[in-house]
Amino acid sequence: MPKDSRAARKRMRDTKRLVRASESDESRIARLASNAVRNAHRRAEETPERRAERLASNATYIAKRRAEERWERDLQHYTRMQEEQYLAQLAERQARNTMRHHQVHCAQLEHDNTDLFQEEFQGNYIS
Repeated sequence: MPKDSRAARKRMRDTKRLVRASESDESRIARLASNAVRNAHRRAEETPERRAERLASNATYIAKRRAEERWERDLQHYTRMQEEQYLAQLAERQARNTMRHHQVHCAQLEHDNTDLFQEEFQGNYIS
């Protein structure tokens, strides 16, 4: 479908939307009432087979939409759970790294203190 006809339809929709937004309450009520009468008349003339087709089509559409929404909701939930799990693993890793750093630092200080003590004991310490 050419882009110009899409743009024309969009302009038409926008124009209709603006007209509906600016109409008075009385004209809105009249428009909705005439739509209801027209729809009731059309449905009264509808054959039982056509009605069954329409209802089945509506049910299929609704089921597909619900499935899509459920899939999106499940995907968001799964993504959120993965993010939470990743953040928990990251926090745990950072805690382990901090602990290792602290242990190494303490061991280094202990080693340095031992060296200082030995130098003092041997008389090599110059102050």
